[in-house]
Amino acid sequence: MASVEEEVARRLRERDAELERISKKAIDLEERAKHLTMETHVWQSKARSYESMVTVLRSKLQQALIVHNQSKEQSKIEGCGDSDADDAASVYIDNNAEAQQTRAMMMVKKGMMIGDSNPVSSSSAVRCCRKCRVKEASLLVLPCLHLCLCNECNASSERCPVCNSIKSAYVEVYLC
Repeated sequence: MASVEEEVARRLRERDAELERISKKAIDLEERAKHLTMETHVWQSKARSYESMVTVLRSKLQQALIVHNQSKEQSKIEGCGDSDADDAASVYIDNNAEAQQTRAMMMVKKGMMIGDSNPVSSSSAVRCCRKCRVKEASLLVLPCLHLCLCNECNASSERCPVCNSIKSAYVEVYLC
């Protein structure tokens, strides 16, 4: 009977040890589940913050595109070479030939024309010759400072095709 008691006691100890291992494993799994739950909340929070950042950036991009499109439309209205009336209104005549040359060279260096708030190099379509409307305008007419003639049309023009002022001289402009 002692051997049976020893056998039962051994089996009970084994069961107790197995039960203890299982309970330790259950505690470890519960801690791991808590940790994973917390980690999931952190990642979800990050995902929500990134989604809100994307939304903000998307709205800012849309606003920038709207402003850009409005400025394009406005530049077409404000005399970027699309309206002859706007260009003709931008004429400035100074009878001093030396001052005309100096002012023309300064305007070319700045990349601007009188009456135009955008750089001359903004678009090659704006720089087409106003007489033949085929080639690129490369001559700045003096005294009015309109960049409006190509080399071929310059020979046959006595007046600026934009404002109809008498051409006293011209400056060749090389645009990149």
